[in-house]
Amino acid sequence: MKTQVSPNNPFSTTRRLEHAFCWERVNEFARKNGRPRILDFGTHDGKMLFEISKSGIARTAVGVDVNVAAVSSLEQTDDHVALLSIPKGGKLPFPASSFDVVCLIGVLEHVHRQDLLLSELWRVLADEGRLIVSVPGRHIFSFLDLGNLKFRFPRLHRWYYTRKHSMEDYQMRYVDGVNGLIGDIEIEKSWHEHFTLERLKLLLADNGFELQESDGFGYFMRPIHNLWALSPIMKKPLYRLMLLDMRVFNRAEIFVECAKSTARRIPRV
Repeated sequence: MKTQVSPNNPFSTTRRLEHAFCWERVNEFARKNGRPRILDFGTHDGKMLFEISKSGIARTAVGVDVNVAAVSSLEQTDDHVALLSIPKGGKLPFPASSFDVVCLIGVLEHVHRQDLLLSELWRVLADEGRLIVSVPGRHIFSFLDLGNLKFRFPRLHRWYYTRKHSMEDYQMRYVDGVNGLIGDIEIEKSWHEHFTLERLKLLLADNGFELQESDGFGYFMRPIHNLWALSPIMKKPLYRLMLLDMRVFNRAEIFVECAKSTARRIPRV
């Protein structure tokens, strides 16, 4: 990872380097243009948005997610942050140019109609605004993504999940398709996608976004992470090794900052 992470970055000592990158880019935008209005699409646990707000670098912050249970369970601890649940694939409930920065962290790979989502984000982003995206990088270890275990080996996944949780939880999360999702992936997608930088750049360009900055982390992260997650021993040394790999290499996860452009393909509904 080539991005310099400042000591006051709340994610500087964590393994959420995609959040660290996003925080640095928002901070840089605020330094040059004043505190931005931020939208975090797919806010999930709200952690990144709350930390950005606590840092004082945002004027307003809105987090949205299609997972109703995730949004409703979040503890609202910041008056400057608004959290909303939204329908899958629907129009965002905001006027055009409502936000100066839109964050799309670990979301695009879960979405079936990526063009429709990016079209909506283009609409609500101000003309001089920035879109910040992170996605899994496609490389030699992509096949080790545990997020695709449920699709590759559904019986093994069901056995593993029900050992840690319950059959009722499994039924609700992976069979019933609550909120139109299988786990956290759209039913129609049925795959946790990995991107090359070239593929991501083309997708964004087709939908009106011009690449400004790119970065990434990790190379051996997935095999190390899987050992760390599944092994009952050597947790601490494996975790330290994973953090080292994430800071030295830049292939396992890709993040980019994009500007809004007028050249774009209008998606069919």
